[in-house]
Amino acid sequence: MILRMQRRVLISTMSVAIVLLGGCTGSLLETKYAVPTTYVLAPLPASGSKASSAVDIAIAVPAAAPGLDTERIATLHEARRLDYYQDARWGATAAAVVQSMIVASLQNQQLFRSVTPEQARVSATHLLDLQLRDFQAEYASDGAVPAVHVTLVATLVRLKDRKLLTSFSTTATVRAQENKLSVVLAAFESASHQVIKELSEKSVAALASEGP
Repeated sequence: MILRMQRRVLISTMSVAIVLLGGCTGSLLETKYAVPTTYVLAPLPASGSKASSAVDIAIAVPAAAPGLDTERIATLHEARRLDYYQDARWGATAAAVVQSMIVASLQNQQLFRSVTPEQARVSATHLLDLQLRDFQAEYASDGAVPAVHVTLVATLVRLKDRKLLTSFSTTATVRAQENKLSVVLAAFESASHQVIKELSEKSVAALASEGP
């Protein structure tokens, strides 16, 4: 009799433990955090022109300024306070996004014989080394309509003799039409396009006068 009662108590205890464990497991698998939305930027469209120089150019991953070496979309506020949009991410780090845009844009523009990312390890005649100084939405005050600021510092090098052909910076600021993320991202794309256009124009000019 005592043995039967002990078995009943043991079975009841195990049943309660299984129910509690199941409840704990369910809560561990569930999350109340929103999944960040991932965003990408389109490159400059094709120009329809033919290559103007027999140059194979490699594009380096830009060295990002502090706070920009992240997949988070940066915002800058009063007193130089750096922050990020919630629940929103780039498809890669800001530096990788910018490099991808430049490579695709120059390929579309057909300004050079070939354009590749530096890490592709494809033989190139020239290297475009880059620094990403600005890539953020800037707010004059909380709740204001931001202006997107993009700045690149470029150094064009001929690889066969490591000759520095030119070094320059290019920057653009585009104010968003409203303080809405999709609209701000359109301003990111517009500012980036302006910077890449100037980047390509100055690079082509330097190559045209590079000499021996």
